[in-house]
Parts: sequence; C-alpha cells; structure tokens
Amino acid sequence: MLSCSLNRFTCSPRAGLLVASLSFGLFATGCSGSKEPVEPAAPPADVEETSSEPAPAVEAAESVEPAASEPATEAAAAATLETESATEEPLEKQLSEADSAADLIAMIDQAAQKRGGGKEALQQIVDATESDRSDVRWHAARAIGMIGEDAIDEMPVLIKLLADEDAVVAAQAASAIGMVRDDDDRSNDELDDAAKTHYADATKALVKRIVHPDARVRRVSIRALSKLAPPVDMIVPLVAKQLADEDPSVVMPALHTMADAGSAAVPFLIESLAEPKSRYWASVVLAEIGPEAGPAVPALLQIAEAGDGEPEERMQAILALAAIGDEAAAKAGGPLATLASSEKGPVQFAAVYACGVLRAAEAADALEAVATSEVPFLSAIATWGLARIHPDDATRVTAAYDKLMAGMQDENPALRQASVTGLSDIEDNLSAEQRASLAAKLTVGIQDAAAAVREAAAAALVRLGSDAVPALVALLDKDGEQQQLGLELLATIGPPAVDGFGPALDTLLGSEDVLVQADAAFALGAMARAEGDDETAIDASLADKAVGPMVEIVTAADTPDEVRYTTIYALGKFGGLASPATESLRKLAESDDVLLATVAAWAGLKIEPENKELYEQAIPLLEKALRSERELARLEAAVTLGEIGGDAATSVPLLELVSEDDPSRSVRNAAAAAVKKINAG
Repeated sequence: MLSCSLNRFTCSPRAGLLVASLSFGLFATGCSGSKEPVEPAAPPADVEETSSEPAPAVEAAESVEPAASEPATEAAAAATLETESATEEPLEKQLSEADSAADLIAMIDQAAQKRGGGKEALQQIVDATESDRSDVRWHAARAIGMIGEDAIDEMPVLIKLLADEDAVVAAQAASAIGMVRDDDDRSNDELDDAAKTHYADATKALVKRIVHPDARVRRVSIRALSKLAPPVDMIVPLVAKQLADEDPSVVMPALHTMADAGSAAVPFLIESLAEPKSRYWASVVLAEIGPEAGPAVPALLQIAEAGDGEPEERMQAILALAAIGDEAAAKAGGPLATLASSEKGPVQFAAVYACGVLRAAEAADALEAVATSEVPFLSAIATWGLARIHPDDATRVTAAYDKLMAGMQDENPALRQASVTGLSDIEDNLSAEQRASLAAKLTVGIQDAAAAVREAAAAALVRLGSDAVPALVALLDKDGEQQQLGLELLATIGPPAVDGFGPALDTLLGSEDVLVQADAAFALGAMARAEGDDETAIDASLADKAVGPMVEIVTAADTPDEVRYTTIYALGKFGGLASPATESLRKLAESDDVLLATVAAWAGLKIEPENKELYEQAIPLLEKALRSERELARLEAAVTLGEIGGDAATSVPLLELVSEDDPSRSVRNAAAAAVKKINAG
C-alpha cells in the first residue's frame, strides 16, 4: 500500500474508500511521493508571511513569496494600523507614500473598513492592483468591493483581476464585483446605461470563471452572478455555451460548485432546464442540491414524461426528482409509477428506483410486476422499492434483504454496489440478527476489488453505527490493512462506537505498524468526542486506562511523528479527562517543530479551555492551522478560535476570509460561527 505519513489518504490506492473526515492527519504537510491533484485547501493569511514553511499550494496559481526585506507580517500590519490611526494625513497620501508591502496592505484595509468613505483613496487602491505581489493585489480587489457602489466605474479593473494568475486574487475580484452590485440598491430596470454595461461585462467575465480550476474562484463567481441577477435570457445561454464547450473533466467540478450554492442556484437552473444544451447538467446539479430544489419539480417532471425526449435527459430528471424527496413525492409518485410500468431501459430503471426512494405508495402494483423481471438488477431495485414503501411488512423487508445479500455476491460490480446501497437504505427495518449478519458481510465489501463497492460498504457500516462495532473490532485481530480499515471506520462512526475504545487502545499499545498505531490513536479521539460535542463519550475509567500510556507515547523520543501527532490529538478530544497530560503538552507546545507545537497547543486548550495563559501561545499557531491543506485541521482551528472568544479578536480578518473562501462548507460555516462568537465576546 502506498502511504506517506499523515497524508496517506491523498496517496493511497483506496483513497476513495472513506469520506473526507477520515483523513486522520491533523496538520499534515503533504508527502514526498506523488499524489493526486487536490483543490487548494485554504486562503493565505491576510498578509503573506516570511515563514520557512511552504505555503499551501494554489492550483493553477503561482505562489508569490514576499521579499525577505519586506516585513509583511500580520504583526507589522497591525502596528502600521495603530500608527496610521494616530496621524491626520489623508489616507490617499499615506497610500501613495507607503514604503513597504505591509504598510500598503494595512492602509488598503483601513480604507476598505471605511466602506464608501474610502472612496477618497480609490485611485491609490486601483494603482495597487498593478502590484507584482499577489497579497497586495487581492487586498486591493477586496477594498474596491468594500467601497461598494461608489467604485462601480472600477468594474473594468475587477474584471481584469478575474484573469489573474493567482487564484486568491481572482476569487477576491469576483467577490468584489458581487459586493459592488450588492451595495447598488437600484433594480436592473433603474440602472443607467453605464452601469448596465459594467454589470453585463462583469457577467460575461464571471461566467467564464465558473469552470476555473480553483474551487474558490468557481464558488465566488457563482455567488457574484447571483448578486448581479442578470436577465435569464442573457445568463442561461452564456452558461450553457460555456459548459457545452468544455471538457467533462472541467465541467463536473463547476457543477459541484454550482450545487454548493444550494437554493440560490435553483431559479437559474429551472430556466436552464428549458435549454436543450443545458438541460442535462441542470438536472445533475438539481439532484445534488436535493430537497432545496423543490421548486424545480414541475419542470423536471415535464422532462421525465416527455416520451420523445432523450433517454439520458429523462433519466437524469427522474434521478433529480428522487433526490429532491418529499416535495417530489407529493407530485411525481403517480407519473413515476406509470413510467416504471410502461418504459424500458434507463428510464424504467430510474423510475423504479425513484419510486422506492420516494416511497411512492401508488407505485406498489407497478413494482410488484417489475420485481418478477428476469433482469436481476431491475428485479432487485423493485424488490427494494417495495420494502421501502412497506417498511413494516417483515415479509417484504426480508425478501429485499435476501435478494440484496445475494446481489452482493454477483460478479457485476454495479449490482454489488447497488445491493450494498439498497441494504443500507432498509437497515433501519432489519432485525438485530440481520443487522449483525449485514455488518459482517460489509467488512468483506470494504475490501472489494471495485472502488465503488468499497465506498458503498464503508458508508453502510457507518450508518449501522454501534451495530457495526463487533464486526469492525474483529478486523483489529487481522493483518495491518484490515486493522486500518476497522480503525478508520470506528473513527468515522465516532462516539456510538465507544465499545470499540478498549480494543483500539490495545491496538495502539500492541501494534508495531506505525500507520496502524496512528489510526488507532485517531480512532480513540474520534470515539471520545464527536465534532462540536461539548461532552466526551468516554467515562473516567476508560480515560484512566488510556491517558498514562498515551502520555508516555507523546513524550518518548523515539515515537514516530505521525503517532505522536495523532495521540496528542486524541488527548485533546478527551477534554478534561486528559488533565494529567497538561504539563507534557505545555512543554510540547514550546517545540521548534511548528506542527508539533500547533497540535499540542490545540490539545492543551481542549483540556483546559479556561487557561488564558495558553491563548497567546496558541492563537498564532491556530491561525497557521487555518491555512493547512487538511480540512480537519482547518475545522478544528476555526472551532477552537471561536471557543477562545474575544481574546482571539486579532484572528477575525483571517476567519472572515476562510468563511468566504475555504473549499469546505463545514470549514466555512465553522469560521463564520467563530467570528460571531469572537465578536460577541
């Protein structure tokens, strides 16, 4: 198995096995071997630092390192702000005379905070967009946006920055366009000709960015387009053409980003359903949005019922109806039942599946007939659908269980995957014996040759929760690969898997495999406390057994780094129950190893959240963690800064950027929540 320290899920051949939360390295710095390209994880700090640590890679953007002679640090910027607040010189003069990047950035931000009042310095800010430093350019773009409507004539400048080679600059330019339009309270009909031209040009430029290789640029461009609210007859053809002209590998990330906009994208997508070129991908996005896409049901149903329509378009529309759920069930159950009995091929498959997902009672007779089909896949879907429609009918549930369990043995990987997913959907209605048998079977499925089957089996085990624990614990007595699978899934299940805590601790202390040890430590932390929970799931007796040996691990000189880091992480998740570890963690937080110091400071704060002596030491390290390539690191850092409250006020600008730009919705939400907590404190 290819592995590379704490980043192995990026590199492993089975990287697709588990969801992102299984990436157990808290503050991984990447691996020396080759790895699959990943989207950039976080925006840079407010001001680029002269740190020896490599900055997070920005896909399709060139990293711009500050010159060593320029003190471009947040501390320098803050000092400059204090100095400038004491002077009475006009801001535009200060900007013109700035003699360092830090001074210039600080004064640009000062002008931005004045909103419309910063217009006096607008020309100097525009001049700063020509800087050869990316940090200066994106601060300038952001400031133009924050000045708002008064900066509308600088729209060409922002449009030019959309094409910047640095993704952060492009994202901030897109955001600025949205801010300008947001501040302009005129309706489209009230705009003068110049404004109409500016916004039309911006719309065309933003549409080109929805297929940008960087997720942040895509997301912010879509958000800005929603604020511009261009006429439907203008925007739909533009987007349809842009997506039609691109390679599918480029289009799919754009569609995922569009789905991330949720309900805000639905009106546009409904209009797109009327365009032949955009109909298919609009249905794909609506399916990913799910329940929030309820207003699209009539349009989707019209496509699904169009007998002369393209089968692929009809199938995708039906799948979107299934994903929307209850609102679709109320309107589409009857028509889908008709399609299930009258159609053939992909449309019938999709209709039978949708009837099951929606629990469409009116489709019961149609599914009874289809269940006798000689096509195994179709028969299995129909039998599963009947169990969904009649969840209290033990005979129907058992029939589906038996057929799907047999399907897990089929040589066709698509049928194996569908069988696993179907079993997961009805597992709430299975008996305790059936659930236990399913869990054992799924532990074989997570080692299937087909990646899709492995992923489905892993998801099903997680959904089984505590009922999956005995089967997963049994894997801990197998070889290293199977041990890791068991530990990873115990970690993903979290506190409901606490019965696996003792076996996982034994594995940590007894294994000689570094990766197994690291997985075991991470699992202990995950079982002790779920993300966002205030209380630990373990009791004092479990903690007493674990903390002493774990402290020995983190303080031993010969402990491998990946084991040390994840064990410290686990101690932090124990909270106050790990208080015997506090002195050791304080010492580790003073380490010259920035990674070690960061995770130790984080854990110390989790154990002693009221210890303000730790704040000064921890806050800069947590800010660095906000720029980590690892989603979990950024999430934990944002949550912890929020828990610190008002004492973390200096972190607000960076948290605001993360709340806008991070590719992970969870991290963005955590950063936004942290800003609210800090401001309230």
